[in-house]
Amino acid sequence: MSHQSYTSGPYEYGHPAWRRCRMPIISGYVGTFVGLTIPSSKRELACSLIAGAISDDPRITSYVRSHRDCFPPEVSADEALARFCEHISVADITLLAPGNSGEYVGWNVYVEPFTDYEDVFAPFIDLVAGLEINTDWNGQGLISKRVFHCNICPGTDHPTNLCPVPSTPATWAPPPPPSPPFSTRAARQPTPELRSPGLIAQKHKWHGINRLMFEEKIGALVVGETHLSAAQADEIQTVLGKRLDIYNSPNPDNPSTRGITLVLNREITNTKGVKIWYLKPGRAILAVLPWHGQLTHTVLGVYAPAESMEENEAFWNELCEMWLTTDLPVPDSLVGDTNLVEGPIDRLPHRPDSATAVAAPA
Repeated sequence: MSHQSYTSGPYEYGHPAWRRCRMPIISGYVGTFVGLTIPSSKRELACSLIAGAISDDPRITSYVRSHRDCFPPEVSADEALARFCEHISVADITLLAPGNSGEYVGWNVYVEPFTDYEDVFAPFIDLVAGLEINTDWNGQGLISKRVFHCNICPGTDHPTNLCPVPSTPATWAPPPPPSPPFSTRAARQPTPELRSPGLIAQKHKWHGINRLMFEEKIGALVVGETHLSAAQADEIQTVLGKRLDIYNSPNPDNPSTRGITLVLNREITNTKGVKIWYLKPGRAILAVLPWHGQLTHTVLGVYAPAESMEENEAFWNELCEMWLTTDLPVPDSLVGDTNLVEGPIDRLPHRPDSATAVAAPA
C-alpha cells in the first residue's frame, strides 16, 4: 500500500508539527471506502474525493471542532479543523471480491487523531462510516463493513496476506504489543507482571494486555507488579475503558513499586454488580464476579512478598485471619504470584522454600 496526502504539511518523522510532542496512542485508520471505480494509479483523485467529502460534512467538522484535545489551547477551532483536514490521507488496497470472483481496489482512509481518547474518537469513525460519495464518473463510495484481522502485526487496515511488516526493514510506529511475561513461581495460576514504571512503557504494555484479552477471549486477568499510581490507573481506564474495567490496588508506601490489578474484559464479562475488596493494598485483591443467573465466581488475586520466607508466611497468615474473623466470600480461584514453590526442583538454582510458608496458603 502507498499513501498520498491530501495536501502537504509540516511533517517531522511522519507526523505533523502539531503532534510532535503528542504521539497518537490510538490508530488514525477510520475505514475503507469501496465502490469507487478509481484505479490505484489515480490516488490523488481518490484522496481529493474522500478528503473533500469528510471536510465538507457539517456533522464531522462540528465534531472535530468540539473535541480537539490534541491541539494546543491557543489554536482556535477553525485553525484546528483546517490543520486536521490538511492531513487526511488515503492508501489503495487490493481486495478479493466475494467468492474469489476477482479483485477490486479499496481506499483506506487515515487521519491524524484530534483526540487521545478512544471513546471520543469512536463517534467520529461512526460519522465517517455514514458517508456516501456519489460521483458521475467514478461510482459510489461507501465505507466497507468488512473488518480486517492481521496475524502478523496489530494493524486493522489490512488482511494478513497484505501485511507490509515482513518486507519493511524499519517502520515508524509504536512497538507491537509485547506478550506479557509470566511468573514462573506460580506455575499453576500464572499472572502477567508489568515491571517498568515509565509512563510510555506502561501505555504500550497496557495496550498489549488489551490486545491479549481481546484475542484470547480472557474475561478476567490479575496483573502483578503493575507499578501504577491512582492517577495512572485512572488515565489508562479513560483510554481503554470502552473494553476494559481496571481495579488497581497500588502499594500504599510507594505506588511506583509492586502493586496488583484486576482487569475485566467488558465485551465478554458481566461487569455490573462486581464486588471488590482491597484486602492488602498492593498485595491482595478479592472480587466477586457475576456469572450465570444468580451464580457468582470469586477470585482472589495475590502478589505475595518475596523479600523473605517470614514475610511471605506472615502475609498468608494475615489473609487466613481475615476469613476467620470476617464474613468474606470464599475464593473459587486463587490467581497470582505466591512467591512459593512446592518442591526444590521448581526453583533455579534448586532450593526448598520454608515448609511452614508453603503450608500457610492451605
